[in-house]
Amino acid sequence: MKLTERKLSSEIKYQGRIITAYSDKVQLPDGNVAGRDVVRHPGAVVIVPVLENGNIVVVEQYRYPLAAVLMELPAGKLDAEESFERCAKRELLEETGYNAKKMEYLGKMATTPGFCDEIIHVFKATQLVKQEACPDEDEFLNVREITLQELRELIKNGGFYDAKSITALFYAGY
Repeated sequence: MKLTERKLSSEIKYQGRIITAYSDKVQLPDGNVAGRDVVRHPGAVVIVPVLENGNIVVVEQYRYPLAAVLMELPAGKLDAEESFERCAKRELLEETGYNAKKMEYLGKMATTPGFCDEIIHVFKATQLVKQEACPDEDEFLNVREITLQELRELIKNGGFYDAKSITALFYAGY
């Protein structure tokens, strides 16, 4: 059975700094017409920074939509015309102050394919060299070093629940 849908029309409902929201009409595989709300996103990266001792570098930051401080792996959105690897190196340095001598591409994930086209590319960073963090002016972060055992316990007990971070750890074999 053919599963694809054909876009019939698209209307911008919201244009923001990072996302654009559309209301689309599509023709379904059976010929019927349906509505689709779609959020377009430029894409992003997430990095699993592994120190020589095996510990993982994480960041804590306030996430306004959840009204909570989350512990996450460093991540960020792609700038226009920026390569995935360049973005990963930039975000790692900005958020944690670490530069990676080795950056390995592990794969990609669709974050919420039911309504958003965001794809996050996953990297593992090793051979880390500490420098000065330089977060964006609206970004306030605490950088932590955590053992894999501590991380597993936090995930198990609900203290580490960011989906992109957990998926990236899976990609990295943790």
